[in-house]
Amino acid sequence: MRGLRKNRQVSVKLRNRLPAPSADQTHRYCGQIRRSSVRPTTPSLDEGDAMTTATDERTALAESNVEQGWQRRATDDRVDVYARGAVRIRLIWQGNSKLSGASIFVNEWYDNYTRDLATVRAWFKR
Repeated sequence: MRGLRKNRQVSVKLRNRLPAPSADQTHRYCGQIRRSSVRPTTPSLDEGDAMTTATDERTALAESNVEQGWQRRATDDRVDVYARGAVRIRLIWQGNSKLSGASIFVNEWYDNYTRDLATVRAWFKR
């Protein structure tokens, strides 16, 4: 009984040392994402020209890969799947310019995961 009480006291001390979670951290018990209540502002008409000149990595990558013989399938507004032969690459995007993550599958087996766009471009050169 004494050992159980001591373990409980240690776990309470450790829990009190943990920093408070930030607004965008994943809740550790149920996997929900907490988001702050601040919403991004929409660009005005004057800022529209600057928005079109920003790099649109998603469409640039899609155009270059289709030219190289990859078959593209957009399954969602965030997910693109490319296939050629036995290789399949799945990309998940935040908007059109930021890559959230990518997975490569060879012969339907998971091979690798990355968040680096340069690594994804190297995969497409296989």
